[in-house]
Amino acid sequence: MAGFWGRRKREEEALAAQDADLARRAEQALVAADERIRTTSDELAFAQAELGDALTADLKAALTAVRTHLREAFQLHQLNHDEIPDTPEELRTRNARIVQLCDWAENLLDEKTGDIAENVAKVRRAPEVIAQVRRDAEALGAHIPQARETIARLAARYAETATRRIASSADEADQLVAFATHGADVSERRRAAKRNEEANLALETATEAVRRAAAILDAVDDFEIQALRAEATLADVVADSRGDIVAARTAPQTPEVTAATSALEAALNALAPAGTLNDPFAELTQLRAANSALDAAIAKAQYRMQHPLPSSTRCSMRWTMPTVSWAWRAG
Repeated sequence: MAGFWGRRKREEEALAAQDADLARRAEQALVAADERIRTTSDELAFAQAELGDALTADLKAALTAVRTHLREAFQLHQLNHDEIPDTPEELRTRNARIVQLCDWAENLLDEKTGDIAENVAKVRRAPEVIAQVRRDAEALGAHIPQARETIARLAARYAETATRRIASSADEADQLVAFATHGADVSERRRAAKRNEEANLALETATEAVRRAAAILDAVDDFEIQALRAEATLADVVADSRGDIVAARTAPQTPEVTAATSALEAALNALAPAGTLNDPFAELTQLRAANSALDAAIAKAQYRMQHPLPSSTRCSMRWTMPTVSWAWRAG
C-alpha cells in the first residue's frame, strides 16, 4: 500500500513540475510575442517608406491578425492571475492555448517579414540588376548577326522541314533583346517615381526576356552540331539497313518479314538523293523505325521456327488417349 501512495505522489509531483514549466513557457511566450509585435511594427513602418503600401500589405494584414488573436492570449493570462481559484486542469488548458497562439503569431510574422526582406533586397539590388540586364542584352544583340549567318548557312544545306524550328530564331531573339532593354528602362523610371512594385515587375520581365533570348541563340548554335551528328548517324543506319535487307533473305519468309523488308527498302528509296537538301532528323527517325520493325519480324519468325506449334493430329491423340486408358481399366 505504501508503494501505491508513493508512486501516486511521484506522479503528482511530476505533473506539477510539468504544469509549472508550461506556465513559465506561457509567460515567456507572451513577453516574446508582445516584443515581436513592437519590433515588427517598426519594420513595417520602414518597409512602407521604402517599398510603398502595395508590397507591404501582406505584412500589415498579418500584424493586424496577430494583434487580434493575441488578445485572447492576454485574456487567458489575466484569468490565470485573477482572484478566482482555478483547477490545475483549467490552468494547464489556458497555458497550452497561450503557447499555441504565441507560436502561431511568431511563425506568421517570420513568414511575412521574410517576404518583406526579399522585396527590400530586390529593390536595393535593382540598379545592379538593371545594369546587368543591359550588359547581357548588348552582348546578345551583338551575337544576333552571327545567328542570322548560321541560319542562312543551315537553310542552304538542309530542307525547310529540318530548319523550320530555328528559321525565325534570330528575329525572336532580336525582339526579346529589345523588350529586355525597354523593360530595364521602365523599371528605372518606376523606381525613380517610388513605384517599386511596378519597377520590380518590369525588371523581372526584362530578366526573363534576356534568359529566353540567350536560350534561343544557344539553340541555333546547338542545331548545327545536332544536324551534323544526325547526318553521321544516318549514314551508319543506312549501311546497317542494307545489311539487314540482305540478311532478311535468309530468314523465314513469313508475311511479316516480307512486309517489313519492303517497308525498309521503301524507306531507303525515300532518302533524299545526294546533292539535294534533306532532313536528316526525319529520315533518321523513319529509317530507324523501319529497321526496328524488320528486326522484330525476323526475331518473331525465327522463334516460331524454333518453337513450332503442335499439329492438330498430335493434339487430338493427346486428348483421346486418357479416354482409351480409362476404357481399358474398366474392362
